[in-house]
Amino acid sequence: MSKVVIPITTDSRLAELNELFGEPPVLPNSESIAAYQEMMRRFIECFEPQDFFETVLMKDVTDGTWESARSGRHKVLLLHRRYRDRGEFEAKRRKEWAVKKAELAKRVAAAKAEPATEPEDALDHLVDECDAILLEPATELDHNRVLEATLVYLEKLDKAQMIALAKRDMALRQLEWYREGLGRRLQVVSDTFTIDQANGAAAAPAQTEASTETAVDAAAVQPQ
Repeated sequence: MSKVVIPITTDSRLAELNELFGEPPVLPNSESIAAYQEMMRRFIECFEPQDFFETVLMKDVTDGTWESARSGRHKVLLLHRRYRDRGEFEAKRRKEWAVKKAELAKRVAAAKAEPATEPEDALDHLVDECDAILLEPATELDHNRVLEATLVYLEKLDKAQMIALAKRDMALRQLEWYREGLGRRLQVVSDTFTIDQANGAAAAPAQTEASTETAVDAAAVQPQ
């Protein structure tokens, strides 16, 4: 009786990796676990791992790609955050200066016994201008200034991205080496063993039948 081999599905491989390695390297509240799982699923469908070792390599390929994409995103976020922080600092500085100017105008007006309505109106107008600074879109010149200030940190993010890509590329090379080298030899040995077992199973009934016929013939020629 031939043995039915049940193919391993992509979902079963994903479940196996999740059980073995635990939580994926996904930042909470800012990255999607579903997106990570979908990426790993597509890698599995693309490379079609044939055994456990190749399945584990899919985890390394996914992690390297995921971490590289994260570094790329954070390089953009770094420029945006520094520009926003710079705008907030400038707006805060202008507001503080406007408050001090209004207080000085009040003191001068009190000393002269005059109303100080104009400085207060000017203060409100300046506060509105400061709030508008935070909503103003950044120009290329603004980004250039921020890039100059964050160049060292950007270089660190570039290095982290290259390390992640190297992790992914090493996993792909190991997959190629395994399939062309040890993996292929093991597959040949496994196939040979399977064929030998199948041939042995097919030869066993023939040998049994021949032994039965020999026993019957011996019993027929035996004198009574």
